[in-house]
Amino acid sequence: MNNRVPILSTQSIFKSYRQGTENLKILNGVSFDLMPGDRVAIVGRSGSGKSTLLHLLAGLDDLDSGSIKVGGMPLSGLSPDARAAVRMRYMGFIYQQHHLLPEFDALENICMPLRLSGSGKQEADKLGKELLERVGLGDRANHKPSELSGGERQRVALARAVISKPDLVLADEPTGNLDEENAASAIELLLELTINSGSSILMVTHDHSLLSGFDRVLELSAGFLSEASGVG
Repeated sequence: MNNRVPILSTQSIFKSYRQGTENLKILNGVSFDLMPGDRVAIVGRSGSGKSTLLHLLAGLDDLDSGSIKVGGMPLSGLSPDARAAVRMRYMGFIYQQHHLLPEFDALENICMPLRLSGSGKQEADKLGKELLERVGLGDRANHKPSELSGGERQRVALARAVISKPDLVLADEPTGNLDEENAASAIELLLELTINSGSSILMVTHDHSLLSGFDRVLELSAGFLSEASGVG
């Protein structure tokens, strides 16, 4: 991809929700660009709209107005199937709740994006096993999520997000359910994996202690996005 083209570009995003008789404004004209290779974190208090913004960027929710482009292509206005195709092509996603499929083992969960995109089992398994080794779980390939610790499950989720080498990884409070030690380890691993895969990363978090490895930190407050100060 041409490095002068943002992998993600937003212009004047507005989003609100009905709450009883009131119209609750969540985002008030959010605009920013994310270039290939960027590592950007968005901070904000709980309820500030960080997860809402991430879901909009992934095409999981509809804008009130504004525009989102992924890889130079408009995401806004696409059908749900077309948005899913964009996610498959460009994105990896990491949730606070790991969202592993309980009936599949660690290797099968990691390989799922490749299998869904049409890769053969042998090729997917080879890449999946390499990633399992990289995240320190080479001996846990055949363990199901219920047989893994919280930190292990999140490492599987990190590996799943990067296995297809997406242009963009979106991470929604990826350490929210981890203790301090596991959280720091997970972020270090996440940054390493995205560097190795050549992916840009956009992470939302409320934890300012996890920001040292990021190139840029933005703050979402009162529906507005601005450069953060006094963090890191």
